[in-house]
Amino acid sequence: WSGQCIHDAGLKHEISVTMMGLPPGVDSRGAHTPEFYEDKVKKILDAKIPFDRLCFKDASGTTPPRIVYETIKRARALLGNDVHIHFHSHETAGNGITCYLAALEGGADGLDCSMAPVSGGTCQPDMITLWHALRGSEFEIDIDIEKLRKAEGVFKDAMSEYFTPPEAMASSPEIIWSPMPGGALTANTQMLRDNNMMDKYDDMITEMYDAVRLGGFGTSVTPVSQFYVQQAMNNV
Repeated sequence: WSGQCIHDAGLKHEISVTMMGLPPGVDSRGAHTPEFYEDKVKKILDAKIPFDRLCFKDASGTTPPRIVYETIKRARALLGNDVHIHFHSHETAGNGITCYLAALEGGADGLDCSMAPVSGGTCQPDMITLWHALRGSEFEIDIDIEKLRKAEGVFKDAMSEYFTPPEAMASSPEIIWSPMPGGALTANTQMLRDNNMMDKYDDMITEMYDAVRLGGFGTSVTPVSQFYVQQAMNNV
């Protein structure tokens, strides 16, 4: 994926490489390893696509922290210090903050976070949680935490009239076996809810294991994740 983003210095060209952790016990056939992602970066460089930023995106939050660390370390070795390396993950599997720490140790320049009341769960880790995780480390964030707390309070008030699906706010270890990104989860659980089928939710998550395993190990992010979840629901 390639795209553009607005950064401090103006318009920048960004390349995104999507990531996913494979379910335990699944033969990856060489996919979704540090070597696999390193090869993708090499192919981007060989294609001479211009970019200033590289973002590794794990939409399901299932990549093991050591793979995150090794992948970003290898990317940094390939790209030097002139390219901004970013990492994006979710807390769907309860793995986000751990991966963020691994990303920083591997050489990442930036991370994506969110704010309460929508942080965590199928969204990104919370800003305050990351601030706390980095206290006393070489990556400690120099911000006025009381101002950030106040900002989150304002955001909570702004979001108070919106419906927040309870399954979107929860982290589940089952997602490690059934990589389900937040966008696919909430879009499809809303359809289940609208059709009085939420009782099928847990079975659908379990069925995602086979949908991914037999579906070719494509990264679980839109549109592939939508294929997976629809197949899982049809199987149920």
